[in-house]
Amino acid sequence: MDEETASLIDVLRHPGAALLLALLGGDATEDELLLFAPNHSQSAVNRKLHQLAEKRLIYREPGSRQRKELMWSLVFPEETDQLLNAAAHLAGLAVSRRAEQIEATEQRLRRSRAARRLRNVS
Repeated sequence: MDEETASLIDVLRHPGAALLLALLGGDATEDELLLFAPNHSQSAVNRKLHQLAEKRLIYREPGSRQRKELMWSLVFPEETDQLLNAAAHLAGLAVSRRAEQIEATEQRLRRSRAARRLRNVS
């Protein structure tokens, strides 16, 4: 993986993805976007917005940095939606795979316990 792609993936970490999801619904101010990252401070959300802007995924209408009422927008809304859907799909596959592994482990454990009980009865 090239450095730019790795850097982009890092920027998309929460709350980055949450902010992008919020922007898929339309333009939003920083205060509105804060609602989508309730466990993060205003400064953390602001920092993430500027990181996403540096990667040219979002932009803010021109004006003073201190004006929180300025709107943030997606640069590539359709592609961003596709990216986030693909990430959600991969996450779902990973969860399913993990569930399969847990089930297989539980089956081995049950067989092992049953074999032990049979040995103890004999």
